Amino acid sequence: MPGALIVGWILLPAAFVLAIVGVALPRKAHGASITALIISIVGTVAGVVVFFGLLGAAFSSSFGSGSSDSGDGSDTSDVSLPAGFDDTGAGVAIRFVSDPSCGDFIRCSQVELIALRDCPNSVYVEANMLDAAGRNLGITNDMLGSLREGERGIVDLMILEDAATRIELSDVSCY
Repeated sequence: MPGALIVGWILLPAAFVLAIVGVALPRKAHGASITALIISIVGTVAGVVVFFGLLGAAFSSSFGSGSSDSGDGSDTSDVSLPAGFDDTGAGVAIRFVSDPSCGDFIRCSQVELIALRDCPNSVYVEANMLDAAGRNLGITNDMLGSLREGERGIVDLMILEDAATRIELSDVSCY
């Protein structure tokens, strides 16, 4: 959760400084301060590990793992591309569902996916919400669990901005 990561980077240094101050105070019990110091150090180490893990996942999805791409732009998958689907180049083909059913009170776009190779962990789809002038109003995203080669799934891209008139895909990743 990127938001939690950001909050952690703000709160952990503050907790570390307050723990040092608590340990340095004379004539006080230091048990809680020492505990806070240990937790802030462990939290910082965990935050660094998660940060670099996310950075590595983003790097590998941006540049691909090379396992399903021959390097010449041709698809090496055995899955044939059904009519209406577009190959994203990320091991997943997509098409927009013409009549989405997301609920009575929520606008959305649905995207049907077919895995052109195994996505053993998840499939992530992100899109920009655009207004009539083409201005970016924000993003919408959804994620599926794992898909094996040839399996299909549907993601719901919620349109939360009232002024948004269309969406434009910005990221489709197979992890």
